[in-house]
Amino acid sequence: MKLSNSHLSTMSRLEDLMYGDFCLSSVCAPLVIQFYSAENKVTFVLKKFIKFFWFKNEDHEKLWRLIKNNNKINLVSYATSRQNHKYLLEAYVSKIGIEDNYLLFNFKGKLKFTCNFFIFIKTVHFCAKNNVFRDFSLSTVCIFLALFEFLSNKKEIDYYFGDSKPTLNYLCLNAAWSSENLYTHFFNSIGVKTFSFQHAAYCDFEHAHPIESNSYSNIPSNYFLAWGEYTTDQISKYFSKELKVLYIGNPVVERFFNSVQYDPEVYSKNVIILALPRIFYIQEIADLIETLDSAFESQKYTYKVRLHPSMNKEDFLNICGSNCSLVFDFDDESSIHTSIIINKPCAVISFNSSIVFELLNLGEIVYIFDAKRNDFYIDQLQTFNSGTEFFTKVGNATNTHIHKNYFFDDKDMASLRKLLAF
Repeated sequence: MKLSNSHLSTMSRLEDLMYGDFCLSSVCAPLVIQFYSAENKVTFVLKKFIKFFWFKNEDHEKLWRLIKNNNKINLVSYATSRQNHKYLLEAYVSKIGIEDNYLLFNFKGKLKFTCNFFIFIKTVHFCAKNNVFRDFSLSTVCIFLALFEFLSNKKEIDYYFGDSKPTLNYLCLNAAWSSENLYTHFFNSIGVKTFSFQHAAYCDFEHAHPIESNSYSNIPSNYFLAWGEYTTDQISKYFSKELKVLYIGNPVVERFFNSVQYDPEVYSKNVIILALPRIFYIQEIADLIETLDSAFESQKYTYKVRLHPSMNKEDFLNICGSNCSLVFDFDDESSIHTSIIINKPCAVISFNSSIVFELLNLGEIVYIFDAKRNDFYIDQLQTFNSGTEFFTKVGNATNTHIHKNYFFDDKDMASLRKLLAF
């Protein structure tokens, strides 16, 4: 994993720094990563300071009321706006068997106007006491803001939850990030069992930005709920010694595996799905489009483009340029599985995306573009690096012999159910 020296230097200044039971290098990591991802760091700092000084997060009160007013023992949360994440959690809830005894909470980060002057002073005092200001720079300001955000949220948690100990289990979509990271630390501190789901392809990315690695190198939960052994073979070296892994599969993927099988007579339309990775790989996406466009056979097909949420249609069309002759149609279906069933493509092209894993049972029509920055491979899937090579392979499917249980395995589901029972 290649992290920037500046990012590593900033995080090292928080190493071993604790605030009660809260590991500050963990709870501050999301904002530090966002800071180093920002194009204009000064603007980022100013916006965050205004936000933290003049507003508070209403989620804490809403979560406290939800727990207080409902006698449920399993709290399940997510902190994104993506509907497929909600569907995945609901599928997990059903598979685990807790649908009659759970609360689902979405951290939305809605703000309420207030003045956090005293928290600001408290943050200054904490930083001075712990020598945070000893080497003043823009990265020092970043650390200060991360601590300011943490102390503001900690104040709200203390106010609403006080010394109470809710009788529940906490299962979150991603314990490494933001509010879910904060509440994982809080629930750990009061003896509540905490769990973090795998929600995307976790791989030992060689080229990815630090934002990708945080999801699995910064898991404070007691248990990590993994899709299968492929995941732990890739990333277990990043886990803490205390983290316990349970294999519970992926119910959305498994449902598709059980209901849809490859049939060459069905998947024969002149439709190719382009399942693109996040915008971080903008140059590789441009290379893919150029590779396809350069081949004579490309004009026979319609390209159904499935964009990552980090990219919009205008971004994609700008990447393609005005001279591109490919015929595009954008895929707006809620899931790749629905899109496959509706469009029945003769091929799916992807790379550096969890969609590769979600379509393993259709491996005969899944092709990996051999990009300059490929961050994971599955040997049994077909690859290509030229348009001629790709179109020669299309329609000549090979048996991939993929052992799906290596990627998706629910062998620890019974153990998880026991852990969730009081």
